[in-house]
Amino acid sequence: MQIGDFFQRRLIVLSSVLIAGCGPSNAIRVGEPNEPVVVQAVEAADRFHSGVKQQRYQDMCQAAESHAFSGATNLPCPEYLVYFHQKLGDPVSARRTQLPLIGDRRPDGTVRVGLDYETDYEHGTAHEHFEWRIMGNTVILTSYRVEADALSH
Repeated sequence: MQIGDFFQRRLIVLSSVLIAGCGPSNAIRVGEPNEPVVVQAVEAADRFHSGVKQQRYQDMCQAAESHAFSGATNLPCPEYLVYFHQKLGDPVSARRTQLPLIGDRRPDGTVRVGLDYETDYEHGTAHEHFEWRIMGNTVILTSYRVEADALSH
């Protein structure tokens, strides 16, 4: 699979998830890197990578919906993160691979933000997709998807 295909699939999946999560009357738009909700989502992704490195699995699971990791495995959150860390190792560097996608603000104030990353871990590179639900200062991981050769061995 080519990298371009990976990101095109992610954009299609994210668009459909954000549309479903935001309701029929709301739209998705490309966000600016300095928008407050984007900054919050980026900081949350940074905390995710830091949490992996520091093995703070319980904290990470408390900041995620119970089904956030269900696309990767049926393991409960802490066990999945242990498996993930054992296979990939510590994160070394991470960079966003596309502009963020943002759903319209819902009546309850919630905004959904999607971010794609390419992250170098000790044992390989991972293509990560994060979806966050942001309401005020609360940022919850609603979906995490990852593709990495190290996870398939």
